[in-house]
Amino acid sequence: MKQYQKWATASVALIAMGVLAGCGTGGGAGTARTANEANNALINTTNTAKTVGNTASSATNTTANTVGSTSNNTDASMVSVSIPLTNGQPEPSMSFTVPAGWVKQKEGQGDSSGYAWVNPNNTNQQIQLISSGNMSAIENFQTKQFNVMGIFGQSKGVTWTNVSKDQLTANFTDTRGINAFATNEQTPYTGYGKAFVVTQPNPFSVYVEVWGSQSLANSVLPTVHLHQQDTQQTVYVFSQSMLKVMYAVEYFRMVGPIIPPTNIQSEVDKWAPKVSMKMLPYAPASEQALDKQLIENIQGAFQTPPKMTLLNELPGYTLHKDQLPSGQRIYWYPSNDKFPTWADPVLK
Repeated sequence: MKQYQKWATASVALIAMGVLAGCGTGGGAGTARTANEANNALINTTNTAKTVGNTASSATNTTANTVGSTSNNTDASMVSVSIPLTNGQPEPSMSFTVPAGWVKQKEGQGDSSGYAWVNPNNTNQQIQLISSGNMSAIENFQTKQFNVMGIFGQSKGVTWTNVSKDQLTANFTDTRGINAFATNEQTPYTGYGKAFVVTQPNPFSVYVEVWGSQSLANSVLPTVHLHQQDTQQTVYVFSQSMLKVMYAVEYFRMVGPIIPPTNIQSEVDKWAPKVSMKMLPYAPASEQALDKQLIENIQGAFQTPPKMTLLNELPGYTLHKDQLPSGQRIYWYPSNDKFPTWADPVLK
């Protein structure tokens, strides 16, 4: 604006100089006309300056209003986040982008937990990372095949797209109008998400869901990446004796405090996360039924909360019942009060 005023002042000066020049070369009538022209030019210039000033003021107000309205906008500048999914290990982990300035908070309900990034100006707008150890929703009990589309059960209003051939990854649209993890569960937004079944080190489901505009979802979902170890990694085949040890020790933790020998505890900490159903085909047929129960329980120990059942029988172990102030504690312990010598798994 100051620059324009300088320009307008210079123009008036130039016009005035022209008028003065005209005064020196013309007669009286010409002098009056030229003076009027100069006055008119000065008036026009002043009006023009006012117009420019008003336009600039209007532009400033428009810009201010636009900035004010976009402070609520979900499509702000984005920042990257990376979240470990199991025990703080670098893999598996999930990475994606969220709007700068959105507030991260813990979320959880039942056997599902995770985080939400919430728009501080509109708490209905959220980006959520939710994982669950509920295997009954995503695994066929008979075939042991996973299906990511089971994450939300048979809920109406969830539409699945881009389902991978192995059914471990898919996109979804959630039009139920319910965000179960928000303070106000009723939401005016559609949820757009991407879901996964993670198979290593223990199976669980995880998804990222965007509650907000579709343009925000289009910015976030392409950046969602699951980072995990090579799915073709070695299968660890444990003897039934070692599966029993891991089952017993993990059960101690659930009903505890019961402290096994330090070396046994160390081996269980190291190897229990590597137990998987992939070893069953390598186990003797006569042992597979018990092995399956042991594996399910060992994997259940890593769910939140832990899901383990007390087996009806465990050969080589005796059932102990302790009466505590908090109630009765029941668990299996080696019959001779001595754990077997640890044996590492066979690699396949």
